[in-house]
Amino acid sequence: MEELYYKIKHGKATEDEKKAFYNAIESSEEGKEEFLDLEKTWMAASFRDDGLSTPAQRQKSFDDFWAKVEQPAASPRHRMLFPQIARYAAAVVLLMCFGAGIYHFAGQQSPLPNTISFATNASSTAKYALNDGSVVTLNANSSIDLLQEGQDYSVTVEGEVHFDLIPNEARNLTVRFGQFTLRDIGTRFNVRVNPDQQQYEAVLFEGAIHLENAKGETVYAIAPGQKLAFDRSAGKVKVSKDVNLEETSAWLDDKFYFQERTLVEICDALQQYYNIPIVLDKTQIGDDKYSFSVSNNLAFIQIMELFAQSASIQYKLDYDAEGKIIRVTIDK
Repeated sequence: MEELYYKIKHGKATEDEKKAFYNAIESSEEGKEEFLDLEKTWMAASFRDDGLSTPAQRQKSFDDFWAKVEQPAASPRHRMLFPQIARYAAAVVLLMCFGAGIYHFAGQQSPLPNTISFATNASSTAKYALNDGSVVTLNANSSIDLLQEGQDYSVTVEGEVHFDLIPNEARNLTVRFGQFTLRDIGTRFNVRVNPDQQQYEAVLFEGAIHLENAKGETVYAIAPGQKLAFDRSAGKVKVSKDVNLEETSAWLDDKFYFQERTLVEICDALQQYYNIPIVLDKTQIGDDKYSFSVSNNLAFIQIMELFAQSASIQYKLDYDAEGKIIRVTIDK
């Protein structure tokens, strides 16, 4: 069983081998126990040294993670790929920034054993490593559904995700982009998706990405430093050049970085990261633009106080019965 398990993990098993493997698991308690032991070993090896946490902290994070696999519970805000969490979960989550961030995931379910869904909560980020060493990083309050079949990866994004992909001709990775598809051509790129506003953005750092229509035809190919934006409600695609890559990637360095941004744009970013609604009177705030950089490790109230002082704005916080901030109202 062990040899076949690793063939499946590395995308080298045939469909018949996969079917035989999962039938063996279902047919005996010993098979189920052996599978869970292999799965635990696989995931333990994936909790790598992040340079920030101690071995004891990493072990505790893994133990907490495994407890969730053994007794899974779905997050209310996270859309699962399947109606139920499968009994045999397989998710590789590497700690980043906060070390003790909370991650939600859905496990694998035959006949799609490598389908994974996971998400980050407010103020937390996470990394996911593909089999070839490529890394997918999620910003706060973001989620992905990732379907892997061998070297084929199909990804659905909500929120913001950064793809740092090792050149690999055998890998075929695509990202759903509204009615279009983004195809990786060995690259590093950032994707932001706001399904409520039907806004899609992709910024390319290295390599190339192609935007394909439903027929698989390339309609746009962008170069490094360019942004592809799709407004699904209007049905319009726009390509922008000379994008500020430092601003786009600031969150990967634990920073907010705004360059000539309006109050609306800044508040959108803050409420996305902290998951706290910000109410603006757009008739009074004007079109002033602001530029600043600050650590995103600060508490929300600290960020608001710094911004209020520098931008000369006033704000009011509303709390629930437990003392949690539930809304912020801003006046100019």
